Amino acid sequence: MTYRFQGMAPLMSQAFLGTDLGPLGQQLIDLATRIPTPDTPPVLMDLSILLHLRGDHDLARSFQSQALSRQQIYVLPPKQAARLRLLAFMTPGDLSANTPLEFLVQDSDIELIQLYLPPDRPFPQEVPEHDVAFVAVGEADHTQGLLAALEAILPYWPRPVLNRPSCISRLSRDQMGRLLADSAELYLPPSLRVDRTILEQLGRGSLTMEQAYSLSLPVIVRPIDSHAGRGLARIDATPMLLPYLETQPESGFFLAPFVDYRSHDGWFRKYRIAMVGGQPFAGHMALSDHWMIHYLNGGMTESSDKRREEALFM
Repeated sequence: MTYRFQGMAPLMSQAFLGTDLGPLGQQLIDLATRIPTPDTPPVLMDLSILLHLRGDHDLARSFQSQALSRQQIYVLPPKQAARLRLLAFMTPGDLSANTPLEFLVQDSDIELIQLYLPPDRPFPQEVPEHDVAFVAVGEADHTQGLLAALEAILPYWPRPVLNRPSCISRLSRDQMGRLLADSAELYLPPSLRVDRTILEQLGRGSLTMEQAYSLSLPVIVRPIDSHAGRGLARIDATPMLLPYLETQPESGFFLAPFVDYRSHDGWFRKYRIAMVGGQPFAGHMALSDHWMIHYLNGGMTESSDKRREEALFM
């Protein structure tokens, strides 16, 4: 029996709905431990996604690396005749490493061809036929080299290309603050790159936040290249930094002033908006009584009132 690659969209959707993915995980492990077949790479990729969803990121990266050492291209065919073939340039990494195109094309007539470009592998001599290419690689310190390489070759690409790599490379938290600092309509708290040793000095009281960065407490801190709240913490007093650093092994962090952005009714609101050609499109919104909002932890699925407000926003 041929195994059909599922990809992130259906697996994450099932996890969001509370489906027990344990039986599928065991099935994938059984398939992956058999004699290698052409099905092995997609099995390993789906197993990697499941492990990321469980929070077992080290093992997930290991399975993904094994898959990509055998195969760099993974195709998600549409459920109907393909009207358009979309080639996505992608980087190895966790679930937030690339633009999640799977969700955009799910249940459509678009065939998604995922081309992974690991740093230890050459660019393929041939790529599948496609109609449009899309740079799905997300901004991160470790993707700057790949984005630069794509920027050099894509002007000569034989098909239209969406999402310029040179624009993606400027989307780091600190650069965005500088790029939009002069906007009269926006307030972007500055995000500062901070070395671990400086945070240790702040935690020990050798420096004050005002002396080091002209910031007042509270502040928020997170590891560089982290997303989805991983390693994100609010620091109300500098001694809190030392126990925080005990849980975070990274050498570099972003530091920013904490902004109490509660509305008049006491709720924190997060709006996700996509800009396409300068035109804003609503993605989703979430409400929470906690400042660190994600759609999952905001209790959106459990509250009809919250979903009603989201519907009004949409």
